[in-house]
Amino acid sequence: MAYKKKSAEASAEKTYFNIDGMTVTNCRVLSDNVLAFTLTGKGIGLYNLRVVDSKNGKFVGAPQSKGKDGNWYNQYALYLTDEDQKKIIEEVEKQLEL
Repeated sequence: MAYKKKSAEASAEKTYFNIDGMTVTNCRVLSDNVLAFTLTGKGIGLYNLRVVDSKNGKFVGAPQSKGKDGNWYNQYALYLTDEDQKKIIEEVEKQLEL
């Protein structure tokens, strides 16, 4: 069986991760502007996700590792809607009593 290749137009559309039924756990403060947490659900655990308070506002980011070239790279991509990001950030801050 061969896989059918999608057109460039079809593959450009983002699919967002659905956080319904997921739980925020293991919240901790890493620095003045970075919080870390785990997002768990049925059959999946996303460790070391981060809430970053940047000059452009707060956002949820994936863990990163430093490449041999000195640049930082995401270990995976997680596409969240703005509404889901807001829910996650509120839950992390609530658990940390911030």
